[in-house]
Amino acid sequence: MAIRGAVAYRSWTSIVAFCCRRGLTGRHLHHVVSDASGVSMIEFAIGVTLLLGLLSPMVDLGIAYSQQMKLQHAADAGAQYASLNPWSSSASTSIQNAVTQATTQSVSWTQTPNEFCGCPNSNSTQISNTGTPPCSGTPSGCSEPAGYYVTFTVTSSYTPVMPFSILSNPTTLTAQPVVRVQ
Repeated sequence: MAIRGAVAYRSWTSIVAFCCRRGLTGRHLHHVVSDASGVSMIEFAIGVTLLLGLLSPMVDLGIAYSQQMKLQHAADAGAQYASLNPWSSSASTSIQNAVTQATTQSVSWTQTPNEFCGCPNSNSTQISNTGTPPCSGTPSGCSEPAGYYVTFTVTSSYTPVMPFSILSNPTTLTAQPVVRVQ
Protein backbone atom coordinates (compact mmCIF):
# COMPACT_ATOMS: atom_id res chain seq x y z
CA MET A 1 0.00 0.00 0.00
CA ALA A 2 1.52 3.35 -1.04
CA ILE A 3 1.31 6.48 1.05
CA ARG A 4 0.62 9.56 -1.02
CA GLY A 5 1.11 13.15 -0.07
CA ALA A 6 3.66 14.90 2.08
CA VAL A 7 3.30 14.18 5.76
CA ALA A 8 5.42 15.70 8.51
CA TYR A 9 5.92 13.29 11.40
CA ARG A 10 6.24 15.10 14.71
CA SER A 11 6.35 12.19 17.13
CA TRP A 12 5.80 8.46 17.40
CA THR A 13 2.20 9.02 18.42
CA SER A 14 1.55 11.03 15.27
CA ILE A 15 3.07 8.23 13.18
CA VAL A 16 0.83 5.66 14.82
CA ALA A 17 -2.24 7.92 14.47
CA PHE A 18 -1.46 8.47 10.79
CA CYS A 19 -1.05 4.74 10.18
CA CYS A 20 -4.32 3.92 11.97
CA ARG A 21 -6.23 6.51 9.93
CA ARG A 22 -4.83 5.01 6.72
CA GLY A 23 -5.50 1.45 7.79
CA LEU A 24 -1.80 0.59 8.13
CA THR A 25 -1.06 -1.91 10.83
CA GLY A 26 1.64 -4.38 11.81
CA ARG A 27 3.71 -5.09 8.75
CA HIS A 28 2.99 -1.78 7.03
CA LEU A 29 3.77 0.25 10.14
CA HIS A 30 7.14 -1.51 10.38
CA HIS A 31 8.05 -0.45 6.81
CA VAL A 32 7.17 3.18 7.45
CA VAL A 33 9.20 3.38 10.67
CA SER A 34 12.22 1.35 9.50
CA ASP A 35 12.77 3.16 6.20
CA ALA A 36 16.57 3.75 6.09
CA SER A 37 16.99 5.50 2.76
CA GLY A 38 19.56 8.28 3.04
CA VAL A 39 21.36 6.82 6.05
CA SER A 40 24.35 5.78 3.91
CA MET A 41 24.68 9.30 2.57
CA ILE A 42 24.70 10.75 6.08
CA GLU A 43 27.29 8.19 7.26
CA PHE A 44 29.45 8.98 4.22
CA ALA A 45 29.24 12.75 4.85
CA ILE A 46 30.27 12.32 8.50
CA GLY A 47 33.10 9.93 7.57
CA VAL A 48 34.49 12.18 4.83
CA THR A 49 34.38 15.20 7.12
CA LEU A 50 36.36 13.37 9.79
CA LEU A 51 38.83 11.98 7.26
CA LEU A 52 39.49 15.40 5.72
CA GLY A 53 39.88 16.88 9.17
CA LEU A 54 42.57 14.33 9.95
CA LEU A 55 44.35 14.66 6.60
CA SER A 56 44.50 18.47 6.35
CA PRO A 57 47.51 18.74 8.73
CA MET A 58 49.32 16.21 6.53
CA VAL A 59 48.79 18.47 3.52
CA ASP A 60 50.41 21.34 5.41
CA LEU A 61 53.36 19.16 6.44
CA GLY A 62 53.85 18.12 2.83
CA ILE A 63 53.82 21.69 1.56
CA ALA A 64 56.20 22.83 4.33
CA TYR A 65 58.58 19.95 3.56
CA SER A 66 58.52 20.88 -0.13
CA GLN A 67 59.35 24.51 0.74
CA GLN A 68 62.21 23.30 2.99
CA MET A 69 63.65 21.22 0.12
CA LYS A 70 63.45 24.22 -2.24
CA LEU A 71 65.27 26.37 0.33
CA GLN A 72 67.96 23.70 0.78
CA HIS A 73 68.42 23.43 -3.00
CA ALA A 74 68.86 27.20 -3.23
CA ALA A 75 71.42 27.10 -0.40
CA ASP A 76 73.21 24.26 -2.20
CA ALA A 77 73.37 26.46 -5.32
CA GLY A 78 75.13 29.12 -3.24
CA ALA A 79 77.50 26.51 -1.80
CA GLN A 80 78.25 25.24 -5.30
CA TYR A 81 79.01 28.79 -6.43
CA ALA A 82 81.38 29.19 -3.46
CA SER A 83 83.19 25.94 -4.29
CA LEU A 84 83.69 26.87 -7.95
CA ASN A 85 84.71 30.52 -7.53
CA PRO A 86 87.63 31.77 -5.40
CA TRP A 87 86.84 34.05 -2.48
CA SER A 88 87.08 37.76 -3.26
CA SER A 89 85.69 41.00 -1.92
CA SER A 90 82.48 40.45 -3.91
CA ALA A 91 82.14 36.71 -3.13
CA SER A 92 79.60 37.21 -0.36
CA THR A 93 77.30 39.23 -2.63
CA SER A 94 77.76 36.76 -5.50
CA ILE A 95 76.85 33.80 -3.27
CA GLN A 96 73.75 35.65 -2.04
CA ASN A 97 72.77 36.34 -5.67
CA ALA A 98 73.23 32.65 -6.55
CA VAL A 99 70.91 31.63 -3.70
CA THR A 100 68.29 34.27 -4.54
CA GLN A 101 68.28 33.32 -8.24
CA ALA A 102 67.89 29.61 -7.42
CA THR A 103 64.52 30.01 -5.68
CA THR A 104 61.23 31.83 -5.94
CA GLN A 105 60.93 31.98 -2.16
CA SER A 106 61.61 35.11 -0.18
CA VAL A 107 64.83 34.43 1.74
CA SER A 108 66.57 36.25 4.55
CA TRP A 109 70.11 35.85 5.79
CA THR A 110 70.81 35.10 9.45
CA GLN A 111 74.49 34.56 8.65
CA THR A 112 75.97 36.11 5.51
CA PRO A 113 78.51 34.04 3.56
CA ASN A 114 81.89 34.02 5.25
CA GLU A 115 85.10 32.07 5.00
CA PHE A 116 86.97 30.28 7.78
CA CYS A 117 89.63 27.69 8.44
CA GLY A 118 88.49 24.50 10.07
CA CYS A 119 88.81 20.78 10.48
CA PRO A 120 86.26 18.00 10.83
CA ASN A 121 85.35 17.19 14.42
CA SER A 122 86.27 13.58 15.26
CA ASN A 123 83.15 13.16 17.44
CA SER A 124 80.50 14.57 15.09
CA THR A 125 79.89 15.90 11.60
CA GLN A 126 80.55 19.49 12.72
CA ILE A 127 83.45 21.55 11.38
CA SER A 128 85.59 23.11 14.11
CA ASN A 129 86.41 26.73 13.29
CA THR A 130 90.14 27.24 13.73
CA GLY A 131 90.48 30.83 12.52
CA THR A 132 90.51 32.98 9.42
CA PRO A 133 92.29 32.25 6.13
CA PRO A 134 95.02 31.72 5.08
CA CYS A 135 94.89 28.22 6.60
CA SER A 136 98.17 26.50 7.43
CA GLY A 137 99.37 23.63 9.54
CA THR A 138 97.41 21.26 11.73
CA PRO A 139 95.61 23.11 14.54
CA SER A 140 95.38 21.54 17.99
CA GLY A 141 92.50 19.08 18.23
CA CYS A 142 92.63 18.32 14.50
CA SER A 143 93.95 15.11 13.01
CA GLU A 144 94.69 16.65 9.61
CA PRO A 145 95.64 20.07 8.22
CA ALA A 146 92.98 22.76 8.41
CA GLY A 147 90.78 23.19 5.38
CA TYR A 148 89.31 26.29 3.86
CA TYR A 149 85.49 26.47 4.27
CA VAL A 150 82.63 28.78 3.35
CA THR A 151 79.34 28.79 5.24
CA PHE A 152 76.16 30.81 5.52
CA THR A 153 72.63 30.48 6.91
CA VAL A 154 69.52 31.33 4.95
CA THR A 155 65.93 31.27 6.25
CA SER A 156 62.46 31.52 4.81
CA SER A 157 59.07 31.94 6.45
CA TYR A 158 56.27 29.44 5.76
CA THR A 159 52.66 30.27 6.60
CA PRO A 160 50.42 27.19 6.95
CA VAL A 161 47.67 26.89 4.35
CA MET A 162 45.21 24.82 6.36
CA PRO A 163 43.31 26.45 9.24
CA PHE A 164 44.03 23.68 11.78
CA SER A 165 47.72 23.08 11.10
CA ILE A 166 50.07 21.44 13.57
CA LEU A 167 52.79 23.87 12.46
CA SER A 168 53.29 27.21 14.12
CA ASN A 169 52.16 30.26 12.20
CA PRO A 170 54.55 31.30 10.67
CA THR A 171 57.14 28.51 10.62
CA THR A 172 60.78 29.43 9.98
CA LEU A 173 62.60 27.15 7.55
CA THR A 174 66.42 27.13 7.74
CA ALA A 175 69.27 25.88 5.55
CA GLN A 176 72.97 26.11 6.47
CA PRO A 177 75.45 24.62 4.02
CA VAL A 178 79.14 24.30 4.82
CA VAL A 179 81.37 23.71 1.81
CA ARG A 180 85.08 22.92 1.77
CA VAL A 181 86.73 25.04 -0.87
CA GLN A 182 90.34 23.82 -0.48
